Order: sequence, then C-alpha cells, then structure tokens
Amino acid sequence: MLWEIFQMNRIERAKSDAIDAKQAARDALCDTRELQTKVRNLEQQCERLNLALMALAEILRDKLGITEEQIEEKLEEIDLRDGQLDGKYRPVPEPSRCPACARPNAPNRKSCLYCGTQISVRSNLFPEPPA
Repeated sequence: MLWEIFQMNRIERAKSDAIDAKQAARDALCDTRELQTKVRNLEQQCERLNLALMALAEILRDKLGITEEQIEEKLEEIDLRDGQLDGKYRPVPEPSRCPACARPNAPNRKSCLYCGTQISVRSNLFPEPPA
C-alpha cells in the first residue's frame, strides 16, 4: 500500500514535469517564430537600404561624376572618426554648448545644467564635418 502511494506520487510528479516541459517547448517555439520574423524584417530592411544606397551611388556617379573610389574613401574617413576602422558607425557625442552661457553640457541634455536655458538636441544623422 505504501509502495503504491509512493509510485502514484512519482507518476503525478512525472506528469507535472511533462506538462511543464511541454509548455517550455511551446514557449521556445513561440520565441523562435518571433525571432525568425524579426530576422526576416531585418533582412527586408537591409535589402531596402542596399537598393537605396545603390540608387544614391548611381545618382552621384551619373549627375555629379563621383567615383566609387571617392565614395570608398569617404566611407573609410567616416569609419575612422571613432578611432577604429571596423566597418561600423559609432558617433562620438560632442558636448552641446549652451546658447546663453556657452558652457558645455552633455549631448543629450535638453536644458543647460548651469543656467537652465533650453538646448536643442542635435541629430547625429548629418554631423558637422570635422574642422
């Protein structure tokens, strides 16, 4: 009798473990599908960006006579702005100057740390060319 109770307890625990494992497998499948969707979206964005870059390069070549070598030189120049030639763009934030007191502030501040004047947050999409 005691043995049967022990065995029933083990069976119930095994059933519970199986249910938990089945739910974990479902969750993993959902996560996998979500990641696959994200990867597909990123691939589509990359393909679209590639098309846009090709169009811009052809326009620059056809309208302005800019060569592929000139574009490559500019890519390398921009890539080296962060001190590493690694094929990645990592903008180095520069401090913002307050329009009222001219003191430097962190680039993401919306108001001056010293006098409270509003500071316009700059975009790094088209940074000022280095002097």
